[in-house]
Amino acid sequence: MTVDPQAPQLADRRGPYRGETRRAEILAGLADLLEQRRFDEINVADISAAAGVKRNTFYFYFPNKSVAVAALLSDLFTEMFAGTAPFIAHAGDPHDNVKSGIDNVVASWQRHTNLYMAILDARHTDAAVQQFWDDWLAQFVGPIAEAIDVERESGRARPGPDATTLTVTLIGMNVSLLDRIGRSGFTPESTEGARQSLFHIWYHAIYG
Repeated sequence: MTVDPQAPQLADRRGPYRGETRRAEILAGLADLLEQRRFDEINVADISAAAGVKRNTFYFYFPNKSVAVAALLSDLFTEMFAGTAPFIAHAGDPHDNVKSGIDNVVASWQRHTNLYMAILDARHTDAAVQQFWDDWLAQFVGPIAEAIDVERESGRARPGPDATTLTVTLIGMNVSLLDRIGRSGFTPESTEGARQSLFHIWYHAIYG
């Protein structure tokens, strides 16, 4: 099976063929700020200053800071999806494939905690960001659900509930747990606890 999903895109105010350097500078400035502060502590003036541009330049590319943070999340799609590749390809041991996927998810969330928290906060006040987040997650649901069905047909995974519903439930659990840990601060103990708990639930939900 060949899977070539595309990360959902939340349009900015100028097509990708113009102003890419300036747009990238704005996103880099926002990313730097998110390493230091929470999203609700950052405003457009802060982002513009960090990027070395004027406020009106920011608004030329993005209608608001929520859309800008969604654009940053789009860039993480490849990183996050890479962790699912062994499971989707049915390559190697199922135990190792699930563990690799969970380890990748936890590591990505730990590296980009403020970004994930920002998008989760922004979706409550911006319908476009909510739709973007839903579309972003949906890009994972289809390939993983299809892989579960293939594993069941091969006899490696046990029969169970609808694979799509199961996948949506499991991904929702990931988001809920990692968001909660991120807001209180990742520690070695909480990180390892998340890895073990998520692996246990995912593996046994699929393979029994």
